[in-house]
Amino acid sequence: MRLFLIIFISLILTSCSSEPNNKNLLPTDYCSSSEKSVKLSSHLCAYSIFRNQVMEEIDRYDNLADSERFWFRFIGILIIIFSVSIPFINSLKFKNQKEIVSFVAICIAFLTSLNSFYNWSVSLEVYRNTEYRLKHEVWLWELEARKLNNQDPLPIDKANTEAFKITQKLILESAKITLNENNSFFEHLKELEETKESNSKEKSEL
Repeated sequence: MRLFLIIFISLILTSCSSEPNNKNLLPTDYCSSSEKSVKLSSHLCAYSIFRNQVMEEIDRYDNLADSERFWFRFIGILIIIFSVSIPFINSLKFKNQKEIVSFVAICIAFLTSLNSFYNWSVSLEVYRNTEYRLKHEVWLWELEARKLNNQDPLPIDKANTEAFKITQKLILESAKITLNENNSFFEHLKELEETKESNSKEKSEL
């Protein structure tokens, strides 16, 4: 019994542990006094607010993914533990054994239904993919900004135009990514429903 409790506690702690993730991006602060004196940094400072908004979205998706990851692992571990415990309980002889086995079986069915309803694994995949794609766009903006900043001094109009172009691209691509998030989620649900229907048809034919 002690071994069972140790395994149970270690699995729960594993589900609660956070995965290593480069959570904090460290982009250049083009609004600092040292950076403003460099070529077109003053223009990049004005547009960096949009980059920062995308970074806030990255943090939001990271938190959502962490939450979905926790529940996916936690509920999955409980299902495994309860499933393994049924043969163990049946091997023992004690009072109210049948009632306890029935209760454990009900818990397994309940947790499995929760897992199927909330689809934590699907949400985790969608949120994490969206987070990484947004990070990719932010780093592309950073690369373009630093490339422009290292060039020879540009005329004011051209500097503003170039800063506007890379920021406009960031906004458009970020909007596409976040809009595709909902589409990806519902596409996964549709695929799951189609799989269930095909499985039910195969069973009925048998």
